[in-house]
Amino acid sequence: MRKDPSRRFEVRTPTTLCSVRGTDFTVTVGAGGRTQVDLRSGLLGVEDNRGRQTLLRPGEGLRVDLRGMANPERAPEP
Repeated sequence: MRKDPSRRFEVRTPTTLCSVRGTDFTVTVGAGGRTQVDLRSGLLGVEDNRGRQTLLRPGEGLRVDLRGMANPERAPEP
């Protein structure tokens, strides 16, 4: 299947907005909207509910809660 470059794919949780950019990633949402985002390949733009944005690179992950996002860290190996 060919990706249509004009289409956007986003994942929203109570605390996070992830903009998919040709990626392989996981999003886990826990109690109170606590969100863990882990990126395996590609790039992933992440925005918290306060408007703070970051770009994850392969092998990075971050936690987001109602206070905002933590700094990206190396994601645990699967």
